[in-house]
Amino acid sequence: MPRERRIAAWRAIADEVPVATIESVATTIPLADAPETAARLLRGEVKGRVIVDVNA
Repeated sequence: MPRERRIAAWRAIADEVPVATIESVATTIPLADAPETAARLLRGEVKGRVIVDVNA
């Protein structure tokens, strides 16, 4: 999916879905966990949104 379309989708979600609901499907991980999480994403084992905290 093109980047512009993903941005538009997340904006639409932000306008329509309460923040608490969005936060309930998001997981924040430290940068060190990104490779393993990416592998899990590719295997279809991750649901929701993953936020990588580059400062953790």
